[in-house]
Amino acid sequence: MKKRIIALLLCMTTLTTVTACGNGKDNTTETTEAEVRSSQIDVDVDKQVKMLGNYDGMDIEISGNYDVTDEDVEKQGMSMLNSYGLGSVEVTDRDTVQAGDYVNVDYTGYHDGEAFDKGSAQDVLIDVDNNKDVKSGTTYIDGFSAGLIGATVGSTVSTDVTFPENYGNSDLAGQPATFEFVINGIYQPVTLDTVSDDVIKDNFSEKYNLNSAQEFKDFVRSYLEYQAGNNKYSATVVEVKKQLLASSEVEVPEDYLEARLNEYQTSYEKQYVDETEDLETYLKDTYNTSLEDAQSQWRTNLEEQIKVELIFQAIAEKENLEVDDDGYNQFVQNFVDNSQYGFDDTEAVYNAFGNDNAEDGEAYMRKLYLVNKAMDFVVNKANVTVTAADSTEAVESTEQQ
Repeated sequence: MKKRIIALLLCMTTLTTVTACGNGKDNTTETTEAEVRSSQIDVDVDKQVKMLGNYDGMDIEISGNYDVTDEDVEKQGMSMLNSYGLGSVEVTDRDTVQAGDYVNVDYTGYHDGEAFDKGSAQDVLIDVDNNKDVKSGTTYIDGFSAGLIGATVGSTVSTDVTFPENYGNSDLAGQPATFEFVINGIYQPVTLDTVSDDVIKDNFSEKYNLNSAQEFKDFVRSYLEYQAGNNKYSATVVEVKKQLLASSEVEVPEDYLEARLNEYQTSYEKQYVDETEDLETYLKDTYNTSLEDAQSQWRTNLEEQIKVELIFQAIAEKENLEVDDDGYNQFVQNFVDNSQYGFDDTEAVYNAFGNDNAEDGEAYMRKLYLVNKAMDFVVNKANVTVTAADSTEAVESTEQQ
């Protein structure tokens, strides 16, 4: 099964992100004896899925650009090199800045003759032609680097600018200013074709096992193709779910929906609301919405998600799909390995998905794995037509690989 944690993922208490299920906080919320957990409710899939839409060889149309070009590889690779400070080599055969150069400078900004706050920086590499910071890619205000061409290493030059009217600092918005630059050095940008094998080996061998420029380029392409494949898969999942929700007839048991809603609200409150306020106050202050309106939206979203789960459980049963240990263990381990979720081990995953009940969490994860496995089954048999993001012309019509 593909190592994807797709949009279908939804824990027993969450509609948006796994992190809302828990992030290691110790502010647990007790479940009262009167509350029935969703795991205690037996939902008969055959009974609730009254009609299952056609899922075999679905015709799916998505839009987007999922092909990786040489230009994409160059752009991503250079972004990575620049983030490491490796996107240029120092010029030693001349000392005058020319068009196309990168220039290392220290600069200070002055307004009415006084240096202004946050207007200074040291050891900054500027792309003169594009008026931007090489490492971060941040673009400067118009005219910022215009005075650098023709300057010599070791000299100090000044450039007059006018801040835009909508500039974030109201004291400077629309105001004239002068930037003074000390020229530290001149650099020439490299490309993926000109960066040396030694540079790659020295900086990427230990972490990525890359020892040449070609290996680095191949690595970047593989990353972009993997990312594009995931984006295409996710877009396909969205359309598959949409079609099956429209073509299937599913009823969600009210008691199960209420239990899931209560679990979601408990988890949401634990995640976002501190001890000094209540949920209603938090929602009003943060989103300007009432608890009643929030609960209504949660219910609508959750009812749709449960229908999706039931549909793919029904498909799993019909196709005799089962939970295999190797695939399931990797599925859970993905959550542990992904740092954005903040899980230290599988027990933490189970507690989060089970609302502090590891047994419930494991049961739900097994069900969720099977649902994802059924989703893979359907997507891989779909006939997917891709149209360019900026065009209605079909550019691809293939079975999903």
